[in-house]
Amino acid sequence: MALESPSMRQALAVAAGPVNLAGFDTAARPLAPVSKNGKPKKLRTATTELAALQERL
Repeated sequence: MALESPSMRQALAVAAGPVNLAGFDTAARPLAPVSKNGKPKKLRTATTELAALQERL
């Protein structure tokens, strides 16, 4: 039986109440795809589409 991975909402959730931002890893990539050696894979982006949308703004 395969274990279900948490949703993005669950991975990024913060408990109610006061939050100390210094306690969070700014380089964390929860649920990001990883390569066979455990390093994060580079994420592909639709750069031309994003550039066109940015230009429209």
